[in-house]
Amino acid sequence: MTMRRKKISWMVGAAAAAALAATVGLVPASAAPPQSPGVTLTMRGDDPANGGNYLLWVQGVFPMSEGSAHDRINNLGSSGGIDYLVFADDPGEDDGRIGFPHGFIGAPGPPGGYLYANTNGIHFGRHLSVPKHQLDEDFCFSSGCGDDTDEVYVLARFVPGNGAGPLGAHTNAITGKF
Repeated sequence: MTMRRKKISWMVGAAAAAALAATVGLVPASAAPPQSPGVTLTMRGDDPANGGNYLLWVQGVFPMSEGSAHDRINNLGSSGGIDYLVFADDPGEDDGRIGFPHGFIGAPGPPGGYLYANTNGIHFGRHLSVPKHQLDEDFCFSSGCGDDTDEVYVLARFVPGNGAGPLGAHTNAITGKF
């Protein structure tokens, strides 16, 4: 019996050591997720339709076979489409979402963007009008309160709306004093 207890103790100790080793290298979220290949975010400047907003442009591709892309687009459920979620990207802090998701139902969706299937996947693009004060995510009341450079990125999320799992892609982070 003692031999069995020693073996079990050793296995439990090894498992605990492995778990500790796996978590030692973890650090808090401190940077935007890696940019998905070919997915970009650019600042277009003031929104001509609303002077209190900036206009962002998001575009990219969810890579997959042409058949899979057409199947997903052709079988969008009634609530299927694409969501764009804007996030603040502050080193050393968790990335908080800025505002509400920008959701667009259907393909191609309303004017101001596109969503379609092609030979190399599902292509998407959209102008997002975001209130200027929301992009000023490093706002402070006095000088010397830290980094005043704003960093934002977008998660583009294709939602089939028919019970299939969503697809997601991250843009690059853009910086400025918004």
